[in-house]
Amino acid sequence: MVIKSIFYNMLILIFFLQGCKKDNFENATDPYGKLYFSGDTGTYIVYDVVEIKFNDFNNTSDTSYYKLKESIESEFFDNSNRASDRIERYTKLADTLPWIIKNVYYSTIINTHIERVEENKRLVKLSMPITDESTWNSNQFNSDKELYTFYDGIHQPRNIGTFSFDSTISTTVVPVLNNIEEQASEEVYAIHIGLVYKKYISIVKSITGVKRGVKIYYTLNSYGKN
Repeated sequence: MVIKSIFYNMLILIFFLQGCKKDNFENATDPYGKLYFSGDTGTYIVYDVVEIKFNDFNNTSDTSYYKLKESIESEFFDNSNRASDRIERYTKLADTLPWIIKNVYYSTIINTHIERVEENKRLVKLSMPITDESTWNSNQFNSDKELYTFYDGIHQPRNIGTFSFDSTISTTVVPVLNNIEEQASEEVYAIHIGLVYKKYISIVKSITGVKRGVKIYYTLNSYGKN
């Protein structure tokens, strides 16, 4: 734990020293980066989701299991005249139930990075070129605090659920773990498919140890084209 803490502190120091550069993406085309994210109109991905909510009012936690479907509904040009995808997101609690629309996200792929608008926040999901040295602020285009992100596995084979992939990349946000909060995020992308696994943890702790926040896990269930 001490070694991990030192490692992450060193990462934060590196990001700070690169402060004048961290919001400027390299002007380089990476053909592989787009293959980890792009999809044609009509393609979809279904995830098995586990969501754990912590309530500090009554010191309880509640776990939900459901399926989430993301479908690329259409392509359009955004306000900057960039080709973008409209992603419709649906949920259902059981296979026998119909899909119910949840919300709509948007994604934009350009040469230097890949953006995704989630809950009205524009995030930088991937930075290009994809290298071990790549670091970026995922919150560059919104008003939230800086979110230091890096690649933690590049072009690696990986098993996700019942699937085996020849080439994946993993992004990790520098985690925070102390007596008052726990913050962590990891995403895994498979080539020609997109996101296949996600872990998101955001928890605040009181001095008595009571938690408030959420843990969410996505695992690939299926993918295809309508």
